Amino acid sequence: MDTVIDEVVHPDAIETLLALPDAQPDPTGSHRVRIGGTKVEIIGVGPVDDDAFDGLTELQTLFVSAHTWALSTATPVTLVSGAEPTVRATGPFASPAALFAIKLHAVQDRRATSRPEKRSSDALDLYRLLFQFDGDGSLRADLASAPSPLRHAVRAATQRVLLDAAARTRGWLSASDDQAGPVTADELRYLAQPVVDALADRGS
Repeated sequence: MDTVIDEVVHPDAIETLLALPDAQPDPTGSHRVRIGGTKVEIIGVGPVDDDAFDGLTELQTLFVSAHTWALSTATPVTLVSGAEPTVRATGPFASPAALFAIKLHAVQDRRATSRPEKRSSDALDLYRLLFQFDGDGSLRADLASAPSPLRHAVRAATQRVLLDAAARTRGWLSASDDQAGPVTADELRYLAQPVVDALADRGS
């Protein structure tokens, strides 16, 4: 489970998590904690402006801007335990548009040594986000309102991953879930093209 925090407001998130029962440091990184068998990864962000992206690669810009925007546009969601309805927790959750931007980074940034199902899961998430949340254009409209660096990075990544390399991405996607088997490269292009068109440079 990935968690984004504002490092300015909550600088001690790792220490707070480690104080919980059954919490242990994860050996794969100091920003990860295991709680009751669940790995929680903390991604810290802070205020950024357009000048902060000077010198960064497109992929780095996508990572930083997507996670910062995800936190700033998150909305409260209450989770209720199916076994114990009185057990509930409310917290900010990223919007579909922000998750789409984050997944565009993840699917491109997986190391060759990563488990193949991780990239397959990323591709399936991209497909489902477009299919379920952009039928009415709302996902692309939210992305079009994003800060300029993120908007440009998402447009370029969408073009590269879901249009230019649609056949390769379709291969990743079909390996992740039997339900994705009928999805074709042309369908990925059909779903992605409106996003690319909506994020065309508006002179900002």
